[in-house]
Amino acid sequence: MLSHKARYAIRAVLYMAAEGDESKHFSVDRLAETLELPRAFLAKALQELARKGFISSLKGPNGGFYLTRVQRRRTFKELIVAIDGESLFEGCMLGLPECDTSQPCPIHASVAVMRQSLEYQFGLHTIEALAQTLRHSSMRI
Repeated sequence: MLSHKARYAIRAVLYMAAEGDESKHFSVDRLAETLELPRAFLAKALQELARKGFISSLKGPNGGFYLTRVQRRRTFKELIVAIDGESLFEGCMLGLPECDTSQPCPIHASVAVMRQSLEYQFGLHTIEALAQTLRHSSMRI
């Protein structure tokens, strides 16, 4: 449902939120190694998020990516939309170009309920709330 780019970016953002603060900066190399993600792909995703204001970056020897308090208050839905667009919440699950309420695909109605639930849940949780939950669990990011 989510693109590889979105999954990689989400893991990196959650890791930064769970393991750092505004004074702790994470290099792409460190994030890629720690999270076992492809460096080049992760770098592009993080640069895009920085351009869109979802994370911050600082250049130089002590630079890297980090999240501010304001950025941590963004919802998970906002993060997903910034990376993948609205397709998770609006596009046809079968990929049919003409699927909508007036001309629904065979699974349109049943998927609509799931989409509404996903949109609600992802809009309910902030990056900080998810990071805090992960901090207190044994789950690996």
